[in-house]
Amino acid sequence: MPHSVPDRLSPGIFATVLLMVNAGSGRVGAGWVWDFANGLGFSAMAGLIYLFMQHSAGIATRYHRACSYVVLLLIVAHALFFLLIDPLLLEYLKPGAPAYMWFGVIGFLLIILLIVTADRLPIKRSFVSGAAFRRWHRRLSWLALLAIIGHVTISGLYIRGPVQFALLALLVVAAVLPALILRWVPARGFSSAVFFVLAVFLALGLAASLNVRLP
Repeated sequence: MPHSVPDRLSPGIFATVLLMVNAGSGRVGAGWVWDFANGLGFSAMAGLIYLFMQHSAGIATRYHRACSYVVLLLIVAHALFFLLIDPLLLEYLKPGAPAYMWFGVIGFLLIILLIVTADRLPIKRSFVSGAAFRRWHRRLSWLALLAIIGHVTISGLYIRGPVQFALLALLVVAAVLPALILRWVPARGFSSAVFFVLAVFLALGLAASLNVRLP
């Protein structure tokens, strides 16, 4: 049975993403619903970074797969929220759309490809060895992460300042060199439902941090 309590690593990554968004100067909320929808996207990015570290920690495949479904669900929810808020935003998915939107679409499609290929044994068996498939899977994962980072940074909506880019670089380093982090903060498998709750809390926290004005 999966653990119902998360490891310390996943909340740490989510908290770092929340700190990154709030580290910019002159931040202004765009409204609870809008910022929550974007928060779901940031949760997906945090989840993808966690998946890199989870894999490096040798977590059982079933946990890794379940968390990848959560990341995909977050991306779908991120997009659907915006289309529900304003259906005219569908124009941003047509030719001539801003570059950052295409980065987002590419990241989404790559994550679907990663999940589909990992779940299909005939595809996995078409590789010379399991190690060859894992290398291919990891490289494709990097392309997905780079596309999502491009989506977040090129838009310039939330990540603009040097401190924010420094924190983003720290998260990327954590994904590139997970052993540096895992040495001090170990990862372990836990319920994907708990992982989803953490992600939603990040989205809510992001919306609250940008829209609640303290006296």
